[in-house]
Formats: sequence, structure tokens, C-alpha cells
Amino acid sequence: MKSILAAAALALATASSANAATLFQSIPDLTAVPVQASYCSSCNALLPFRIYDTFELAADSTINSVTFAIDTRFSPGGSTNVGFFNLNGALPGTAIADFTISAANYLLTDTQTDFIKLVTFDIGALALDAGSYDISFYNPNGLGIPAYADPGGKLYHQGNFFQPSQFYDGRSASFSLGGVSAVPEPAAWAMMIVGFGLTGGAIRVTRRRTLVALA
Repeated sequence: MKSILAAAALALATASSANAATLFQSIPDLTAVPVQASYCSSCNALLPFRIYDTFELAADSTINSVTFAIDTRFSPGGSTNVGFFNLNGALPGTAIADFTISAANYLLTDTQTDFIKLVTFDIGALALDAGSYDISFYNPNGLGIPAYADPGGKLYHQGNFFQPSQFYDGRSASFSLGGVSAVPEPAAWAMMIVGFGLTGGAIRVTRRRTLVALA
């Protein structure tokens, strides 16, 4: 009896933690070779501007980390800012939160191209409802964001005095968001069903033993 209940408790506990995962990923392989030259953020320090991309959250979620690809040829250093915007009809949307990290604190990962690196950093805990959002990348010293083929993607390049704002359909940045979703993944659902089944079985066994004892 105790072993059955322990197994049920373990299954339920495992299921409750199994929904910590990648909440969104813009392209299947973040390390892929980009399809074209990088878009530049603030390559002119006097005219700062941002690069935006869209993402969807299927359920209420808490974002803990951000990973994105940069082109080191156009990223001289300094602090990089990642912003989140509520996509409410007009790009870039309403600002929700922004996070800044210095180049010294980058966690860098190599990709299939020597000069493209993946940057990962922890943002703490940003709670967002299910829906559509923008993420922005910005560095006042210059930042290259490589472009990747994505039929559903839509990069948005903020304009300045010399260049108007522009959309790039079918192009996406390479980024992912890590955290916890309010809705368990299929594997978590399976574990919870197993847990409930074991618990129910244990209760039925106990009830039968009680009835036999009374008889």
C-alpha cells in the first residue's frame, strides 16, 4: 500500500515539474547558418534603433531565460538590452519589461558559423499571459542580429532619420525563451494520469481489505 502511494506521489511530483521547458523557439535549429546578412541595431550611435521579432505563448507562462544569436562582427561589446512588448495591434506594441546584460556576462555557445554565437542569460521571472508578443534586441554600441528563413516569421527593423521602419516577412531572428508554462506538456499529462490511476487503485485495494476485515 505504502509503495503504491509513494509511486503515485512520485508520478505526480514529476508531472508537476515536467512543464519547465522551452516556451518558444523561433526556428527549429538555433545554430543554423543564417540565410542573409545580419540586421544592425544602432550601428550609428547617434541614431539608436531596435530589431524586433514576434512570438506566441500558447498558455500563461513565466519566462526565466533568453537565448539569441548575434553576429560578433557587428557587436563590439557593451550592454545588450532585450525588451518585451505586448503586441496589441500596432508594432512594436506596448512595452512590458526590458533586461540589460553586459558582454562580460554573456554565456556564449558556438554555432555552425564561426562568427555567429548564441547568447544566453537569465532574466529572473517574467510572467506573461497567453498571447502574441514582440521581443526586441538593442545595443547602443552596435548589434548584429542574423536573419533566418522562417515562413511564419516577421522581423521588424525600427527606423531612424536615414532609414524608415521596415518589416521582413519570412525572416526571423534565432531565439528561444525558457521557463515554465501553466499548462503541462503531454508527457506531464501522462504522468499525472498514471499518478491518479495509482492513487485510485490504492484506494480501491484499501476499501476491499476493509470490507473483508468487517465480514
